[in-house]
Amino acid sequence: MTRSSCACIFLAFLLTTLALPPQEPRAANTAVQHGAATSITTDEAGGLIHLDTVVMDSSGRPVSGLRLEDFTLLDNGNPEKILTFHASNRTSERPDPPSRLILVIDVIDLDRLPTDVARDETVAVQRYLRKNGGHFTRPVSVYLIDDRGLWTVAHPEGDGNAMADDILRNQLKLIRPFAARPSTTEINAPVAPQDAHSMSTLKSIAEIAANERRRPGRKLLVWVGPESSVGRGLYDASKAKQEDDIATRVWFSTLLREARIAFYSFAVGENDPRSQMSEQYFSGVGAPPPKAIYMSWDRKELAAESGGLAMDASFDIMQQIENCVRDADTFYTLTFDPAHADSANEYHDLKVLVNKPGLTARTTAGYYDHAWYAVDRYPAARFVTVKQLEQMLAADRSSSDAEFARQLAALELSERLSKTKASALVSAARGKRTREALRILADASVFLDPPADEIPTAAPPEPDARRRMLSLTAEYLSMTIHKLPNYIARQTTVRYQETPQLANGSIDTWTRPLHVTDTLSATLYYRNGSEVAEPVKPRGRRENAEDPQLATYGTFGPVLAGLRDAIQRHTDMAWVRWEQSASGPVAVFRYAVPSEASQYQAKACCLPDGDGRSAFLHYVGYHGEIAIDPQSGTVVRLEWSADVKSTTPVAQSRIMIEYGPVDIGGTKYVCPVRSISMMRARSVAETSEWDESFLTYGPYATMLNEIEFSNYRVFRSTARILPDFTPAPDDK
Repeated sequence: MTRSSCACIFLAFLLTTLALPPQEPRAANTAVQHGAATSITTDEAGGLIHLDTVVMDSSGRPVSGLRLEDFTLLDNGNPEKILTFHASNRTSERPDPPSRLILVIDVIDLDRLPTDVARDETVAVQRYLRKNGGHFTRPVSVYLIDDRGLWTVAHPEGDGNAMADDILRNQLKLIRPFAARPSTTEINAPVAPQDAHSMSTLKSIAEIAANERRRPGRKLLVWVGPESSVGRGLYDASKAKQEDDIATRVWFSTLLREARIAFYSFAVGENDPRSQMSEQYFSGVGAPPPKAIYMSWDRKELAAESGGLAMDASFDIMQQIENCVRDADTFYTLTFDPAHADSANEYHDLKVLVNKPGLTARTTAGYYDHAWYAVDRYPAARFVTVKQLEQMLAADRSSSDAEFARQLAALELSERLSKTKASALVSAARGKRTREALRILADASVFLDPPADEIPTAAPPEPDARRRMLSLTAEYLSMTIHKLPNYIARQTTVRYQETPQLANGSIDTWTRPLHVTDTLSATLYYRNGSEVAEPVKPRGRRENAEDPQLATYGTFGPVLAGLRDAIQRHTDMAWVRWEQSASGPVAVFRYAVPSEASQYQAKACCLPDGDGRSAFLHYVGYHGEIAIDPQSGTVVRLEWSADVKSTTPVAQSRIMIEYGPVDIGGTKYVCPVRSISMMRARSVAETSEWDESFLTYGPYATMLNEIEFSNYRVFRSTARILPDFTPAPDDK
């Protein structure tokens, strides 16, 4: 078995915009497209797990017209919050994109069955394709599996008549040849011929599913074939083989769920005795007994697990295909985030209940959960106060630099570590690694409140005084951007990255804590209210050129413009506290802008849908704090945090900017002197099995940029008029 991971390759495209330049005013609830396959609204982004659910009445017909409150989702028997809900039906809410129908004709082993069985199977599919003059209301794909390999019709996107003619005339294209079968004359042959056929069939289904994973929307895979092809039929009592089979089963199950494929299995011909014993295994495979693995590949099991249906040979194939298509348009899509898991490959049973009499729901039977699905840091950090950190540094004098840095990497501060204290602790640190770990702790804490003993005890200002301060700040923000001259500054960025991996393409992970990946120096040009950074050669060597990258821009005009909008639209900004700065006390206020009034976007690349390069793009509300000089209204410090409602794929997006006086062309201006930007988002990884692979979400990764601005100078040119100037004659 070959597994691989290319998490770093896909993470290389990760580019996050914490604040983009303001867009034109927009109406509330504007739909925003991110990527070619997905659309979300300002109020809806969805959870990690999608469940396409068909609700049936007592006669088995799909039911429409239900609402979110009619559903209850159970995860291992416990109620789970439904994050998003969407109803699709045949009239007012047609699926977008339409559900795709995939017809798979399995003629392996038909040489052992009567000729009319094979004829009935292919003729039934042809009859369906020719319905309505060969015109479809949805995308349709057709595949055929025989002893030689996996085939598709010569006109894969043509009309139904052309597809039916391709089957009738055997005009097919080979897309996956099968390996040679084991000889039936070998003594003690490890795999029986029918089992080799089943393995080839499963690999073909995996190829179809991996290709369909790149398409948006729901798919119904109708598998028409002899019942004797069910079951993988591979059984090895060794522990290693059992674990190997379970890992493969997890991969295959996750592939079907991510591709949004529901299996509909229609058996023809003889009854296979194995199918009579498989019912006991039709509930998913969590930590199964060895023989359960044998039957977990059964077509009926795949149908039950994926939310489809399994029919036996007594049903008319043509009619069953038509019944299957009824499920294609009337269904409900629920999303949720996985429950907490204590280990990898933890199987969770799923049930969707309908709170109306006589109705039942059919959906994905379960999923494999992982500890790193949760947005929280994994493994969890230990929180300490600033005083506890100082005591820890003072008490430990025996640990090596590397060991002490590892201890610090397992911590998070519960309150802000001031720049003054951080500088003192870093200066007294015993080694380079410890100093780096302390800087990371300090930078990550800038969005927290200061320790209680560092907050001045002065009484809050009166309401009139607060209004005066905010009025001064609004005036300052309206004027300061326009008064800034064109200038040049040096921007130095230290990048920190937390590195998640999918080890060998499996679900097991390891995480390297935040660490320096590189230091970049750039020349920042500010011209007519816009900033342009022109990077120069990085200082030091990048550890990995494919590391994720966090890009921050908008630090000057755009962020301040957003703050100005917050003050102008929300004059009831909340008083928070006094803080002490180097120049005296500053007043801290809290602000918030809802998503419908926001002109800012959160962006991340990439999503696992399609080719893996489509982006998450979402208008977001934001909130934060501003610290202002109470006498002048000058902004001393600004915190900005995006209100990201979904944990897929962005869980956190923040920026902090400190302002101070700088000299530009002999005049004092207040400009950014330091910035911390921080983001937590999912990685995208490729997971492989057999010779197929697909993209899926990996663990969360935190990225942090520490930026310093220095060497401000005016950007201008001068001209001088020289009177009585006579140019030199051209040389002949």
